[in-house]
Amino acid sequence: MLIVRTWIDGLRRVRPPRAVLLAGAVIVAAACGETGVSDPEPVATALVIVSEPSEITSGSPFDPAVRVLVVDAEGRGVSGASSQVSLSILPGTGAPGAALDGVVARAAVGGTARFDDVTVLGVGTGFRLLASANGLQSDTSIVFDVEPRLTGALEFRVGPSSIAVGDVMTPAVEVALLDGDGNVVEGGDAEVVLSATDGTGDPDGLLEGDVRIFAVDGIARFPALTVSREGSDYTLTAFTEVSPGVTRTAESAVFDVTAWAGAASTVSLQSSAGDFIGQGQDYTYDQTDAVVSGSSDPGSNRFTLRVVGDEYWDGVFQMVDGGPLRPGTFAVPAEADVDWYGEGRGCNSTSGSLTVDSVTYVGEVLTRLTLDFEQFCDGSAAPLTGTFHYDHHDTTRPPGPVVPVPGGLWEPAGDFVPPAGSYVYLASEDGDFIGAGDTLTYTPADVAFDGSLAGGRLSFSVGPWTGTYQPMNSITELEVGYYPDLQRYPGNPAKGGLSWTGAGRGCNRLTGWFAVDELTADGDRPGTLHLRFEQYCDGSPAALRGVIHLEAGWG
Repeated sequence: MLIVRTWIDGLRRVRPPRAVLLAGAVIVAAACGETGVSDPEPVATALVIVSEPSEITSGSPFDPAVRVLVVDAEGRGVSGASSQVSLSILPGTGAPGAALDGVVARAAVGGTARFDDVTVLGVGTGFRLLASANGLQSDTSIVFDVEPRLTGALEFRVGPSSIAVGDVMTPAVEVALLDGDGNVVEGGDAEVVLSATDGTGDPDGLLEGDVRIFAVDGIARFPALTVSREGSDYTLTAFTEVSPGVTRTAESAVFDVTAWAGAASTVSLQSSAGDFIGQGQDYTYDQTDAVVSGSSDPGSNRFTLRVVGDEYWDGVFQMVDGGPLRPGTFAVPAEADVDWYGEGRGCNSTSGSLTVDSVTYVGEVLTRLTLDFEQFCDGSAAPLTGTFHYDHHDTTRPPGPVVPVPGGLWEPAGDFVPPAGSYVYLASEDGDFIGAGDTLTYTPADVAFDGSLAGGRLSFSVGPWTGTYQPMNSITELEVGYYPDLQRYPGNPAKGGLSWTGAGRGCNRLTGWFAVDELTADGDRPGTLHLRFEQYCDGSPAALRGVIHLEAGWG
């Protein structure tokens, strides 16, 4: 016999064997002879995420797996529930475009839906998951972040192309961040650094431009790269740091860089009578007789041109709106700033005009510029006008010393009898400030000699005197030859310089020449030497001339 027991308001009543459902009652059937009582089966009403997601790497499954429990109104698990549970990213959280991957809809088993292979495709912060099922209240997870996958390797997707010095590589070089399976790391944003590979191309060649780029979705794109020196068989090396102390590198295919083929850097100045800066004179320069250099400040977009020659000049050019220099004609000071100064002279204010004919930037660095300017200094009506073309990669260098040494240069008088062995001979004309009109001869027996070739120049001292002889910047060591048109050391770097001082006397300005007739080196000291020089001090027509003659074992 089947007995149906019904509990209503805590009272037990015996009724006929019929299933009865009353408001607020649970009916339980038991076999005849049963004496125990079972708990009522809960009714599913909601979902609860019981294994919350933690920070993960994009493309990797949650660990531990996300689990969603089906519960009743009192939060008790419904072990018999088999609801179809879906998992998604809560709208408005995480990164735009991010999505879940894997099996995102599963039936609950024993009241629990387990998502073992679900991951997030995308990278970002502030993600939350949404668990939902028909007829049940949904649940959202705690906040979590998704990091890019660790880079297993780098790969040049677009390699460097062969170019001329100063030209930009086209198409842009691209480096991919790859995961352990060789796939591009989605959302990868690691910084990638490029450089010319050691031992390839010209040893002094540098990769220029924006060489540090953060990847976007696993690709680092380098839009403005050039190389400073010609050479063959260059390669590039890409570098990134995966984690502290863990790095990845890759080397590109071989490429070549041919000689610079641009227009030489030139500067031309015309100063009107009454102009304070140029003093009414004209000046021209290029890399054969001066050092023409430029520098750009990315923060202010200010460009400075510097000329270091027989005169020293600086020119500063800038747009008033703070933007980069651009083609066009601009009023000064309303639209552009121009300030040309040098030789100890400058303006408190300037007016005039600036015309930019062409300009090239590699990244944020200005590499080529052609412009004209007109400058009026402190309200003067006398203009200084200038024209220049600047190329950062101009490889023009000044010529070296004249070889062989030309005839007709000063030699000691015919009645001069040089002493045996090493000596220094000085012949000062009347009116020469340094030598005071004296003729002097020194030997190592009289006074100590000391000489050095360190730094590529000759530095020599004898008694109260010191002489310095600097070659032009196109050579790294003093050589046999004639060095004309010099100024006081350090002088014009494109020509060299000289200076003979001593006995408490020196020149503020100096012109002259020197000639090296013979030179051998003994380490950083001269082994043998025969050098002649002539200098004029502070515009005086009276010359100081001399000979330094060193034989082996002089020191």
